[in-house]
Amino acid sequence: MDRTLYLSENKGLRVFRDGPSIWIKEDGKAGRRIPARLVGRVIIIGNLSFEAGVITLFTENDIPVTFINHRGDVVAVVMRYNNHLPRHYEEQKVFLETEENIDRFKSWLYAKRKEIQINVVKRLSKRVAGMFLAKGFREKDYRRIVEGFKPVVDEQWKVVSRMINNLFREMIIGCIAKADLDPHLGVLHRRHNFGLALDI
Repeated sequence: MDRTLYLSENKGLRVFRDGPSIWIKEDGKAGRRIPARLVGRVIIIGNLSFEAGVITLFTENDIPVTFINHRGDVVAVVMRYNNHLPRHYEEQKVFLETEENIDRFKSWLYAKRKEIQINVVKRLSKRVAGMFLAKGFREKDYRRIVEGFKPVVDEQWKVVSRMINNLFREMIIGCIAKADLDPHLGVLHRRHNFGLALDI
């Protein structure tokens, strides 16, 4: 199962490790047991009371744990410690061996980005999508369309946008870890922590 477990700040909420599961206890409610094998990723928002064993349970099972503050910023990502190179590291390095390979990887990324943008615009408005796609679709066109859907209060947009970006990044990091790739070996974001996740 690849479900996301969200744990958000709550004064009466406590989380414990219980063998291969976690036990979530909230004041005035019955506790809940969640087996780690049912969880694909964990997001912890705000200040939460839990045992350190909760974190090690997830990292032992290759489940990344992301800590996010109330502004939507990622504060930390906890992953399993592994002193060996990921299984596909050598194959992954091929992307960086020549300028031609780098350019091909970038072209593929930009093509995927454009494909996703077109799908988003179609979902927002088929009429608007038809107008733009008929004359060609550029990055600035996409940004202009999205601007029209933003709320009036810019701060709300920033918080929600940061939160969604960080949730996507956390999901990508989990997929990269499960695929046994190096999450730091990026092409666009070379020499960045989680460079490959940022590329994607």
